[in-house]
Amino acid sequence: MPHTHLLYDYTVAVYVVRKNRVLFIRHSKNEAWLPVSGHIEMDEDPEGAALRLIDEQVGAGIELIGVRPELSDSRPAIAPSYMSVYEAEHPHQHIALVYFAEADSMVVAPDDEGNEYSWISMNELSYPAYSLADSQIFYAQQALHDSTKA
Repeated sequence: MPHTHLLYDYTVAVYVVRKNRVLFIRHSKNEAWLPVSGHIEMDEDPEGAALRLIDEQVGAGIELIGVRPELSDSRPAIAPSYMSVYEAEHPHQHIALVYFAEADSMVVAPDDEGNEYSWISMNELSYPAYSLADSQIFYAQQALHDSTKA
């Protein structure tokens, strides 16, 4: 999805965990290792965007980690675990809503964009081959810590 606003767009990043590993995707377009991520489209809420991106990018069955309160006067959603703001293309920035999720399998459906996939362990997060940003390492560590099915 192209940028829809001049200065800020909302995005989601989903750190998917399974068997003490976090899923990262090496996108062929920008040759960087990233979690499942993308823009929140104009007609969807953040939780819906997280689920759509999981389906589009990895096809894995997942469950978002978080609490959904039972309320009768609204449609509660699972809140992101973190939020961050980062520069996308100067001066444009992204406001990222960071979710954690648990996968029911380590099988990833290949996409048609030639992306690579890797389930990275806690010890591998700092490997130079992945060149992960400090924020990515932090969120991946937190996702592993918060996961009940790690």
